[in-house]
Amino acid sequence: MVLTNVLDLAKQGNADAIASLISYQMQSQGITAKVTLQDNCIYVLLESATVPDQKTVAQ
Repeated sequence: MVLTNVLDLAKQGNADAIASLISYQMQSQGITAKVTLQDNCIYVLLESATVPDQKTVAQ
C-alpha cells in the first residue's frame, strides 16, 4: 500500500491501516500493533518479544 492510501484508510477507521501505521512507527523497538474496532471504540494491542523501556516508548 502506498503511504497516502494507508493514511486515508486510517482516517476512515480502517483497523488494518491503523495497525500498519502504529507498527511502522514502533518497529525500531520491536513492537507490533494489532487493532480492532468494536462498538465505536478502538482497541490497540501492542506486542513485543521483550518488555521495552517505558521511558523510551512513551515519548
